[in-house]
Amino acid sequence: MKFRWLVLVFLALFAIESTRVVLTDGNKAPTELDSAEVHNIAWNLAHGRGYAFDWSDPQWRKLWQDQDNDRAIDAILARRGSHPTMFRPPLMPFLVAGVLRVFPQRSFLAWRIVDAAIFAAAGSLLSDIAFVGGGAVGLGTILLILLFEPGRILYIPGWWTEGIAFALIGAIAWLTVRGERLRPAVFNVWGGVSMGLICLDRAMFTVILPLMCLALAASVSNSRTSLVKSALAMLSLALVLQAPWWIRNIRVSGQNLPLGTQGGFNLPDEYNDHAIGARGLWTNATGIRDAWMEHTPGRQPIVIPAGYSEQSFLKMWPYSRDERLAATVFAATSESLESEIAVANAGRDAAKEWVRANYGKVPLLMAWRVIMLTKWHRRFLAFSFCLGAFAYFRIRKLRRSLLCLMGLLAAYCAGIACTHIMLNRFLVPALPIVYVIAALGVASAMRGLQSTLRVSES
Repeated sequence: MKFRWLVLVFLALFAIESTRVVLTDGNKAPTELDSAEVHNIAWNLAHGRGYAFDWSDPQWRKLWQDQDNDRAIDAILARRGSHPTMFRPPLMPFLVAGVLRVFPQRSFLAWRIVDAAIFAAAGSLLSDIAFVGGGAVGLGTILLILLFEPGRILYIPGWWTEGIAFALIGAIAWLTVRGERLRPAVFNVWGGVSMGLICLDRAMFTVILPLMCLALAASVSNSRTSLVKSALAMLSLALVLQAPWWIRNIRVSGQNLPLGTQGGFNLPDEYNDHAIGARGLWTNATGIRDAWMEHTPGRQPIVIPAGYSEQSFLKMWPYSRDERLAATVFAATSESLESEIAVANAGRDAAKEWVRANYGKVPLLMAWRVIMLTKWHRRFLAFSFCLGAFAYFRIRKLRRSLLCLMGLLAAYCAGIACTHIMLNRFLVPALPIVYVIAALGVASAMRGLQSTLRVSES
């Protein structure tokens, strides 16, 4: 697709999505704890205070209090204290900090518009893939999916990391299909940059980084040697991009915690008997954290899950046993970097303890996470993959690209299996690949139908 058409697609998608956010959420503050944490870190970055939480800052609190008409964010405003943090990956906070420097009073709306632009850029790249492989039918199909697919609309544009992840996976998908047009060095640079940035957006991708580099390199490599060289080049660049964040975390914590503390907080909720009972779903209120919920008359004490010792539970909180707090505000109680690190380390140790005692249950738990990734989208996914199989046999020049896209999708599923899954939201980063496969499949099916009609007419 010519560049001017890509620009037109970008402008159209951006106009539609930015108009939608202006007419719906506007400058309303998000109610999610994730978003509040990102915004708070970004506020401190924008004011030169470093990568830290400061829940007591009166100016920051006023931005949220002015939006708290329905009392939906009382839990956010209840937090107090300030301290450096390692809890959130840095890419989105740094981008939001840039928005705050320019639009300090309208930052909620401004970021939604920026996220709309990020989505539009990804949509342009995906449209180029669909047009090159499927012509006008492919282009029309992917535009319809981009504009109306409910799984995407629910989270993009918005105050989540999903918009950035969607765009970066879209860029990686474009390189997978169109990378042969680029010189090998340029291909490796763009691939490495995309891989590094997506790891800085969501730490989970670090787990599957080598697999993603191999899948992307395979799309242009014609020999085992070139495959290894390309994959290593991208992997090296991706690691270099992450190195400042890793080094900062190790220096700040004084411990071997390069990826930060978020994993340690979450791991106990991923590896326990409650997680198996929930079929792998991350509930944020079930599992090991329930031992720290206050025992009120309406709440019965919860039995410690099998595989955990009482000592593990006592280590989970850097306070005395009589000062246990509700699980719903577990992160808010980290009033210092030291307590944040203590909880993360204890959580990691507790998860390891359960795995050692229940290693036979781990494969089932991992399988459930991948299965639950498809819930609520199974018909759409099944239809897309059936169309993708049709495209594989009809579009010979894209067979390798389609296989590599499926390899990227398999790598993402492997990452989910090792970490955790939330319904709907965690499928969003994989949607660009699904969209491309569906659009190419529809175009292939239409071409096949046209060929059949011509034969029957003759």
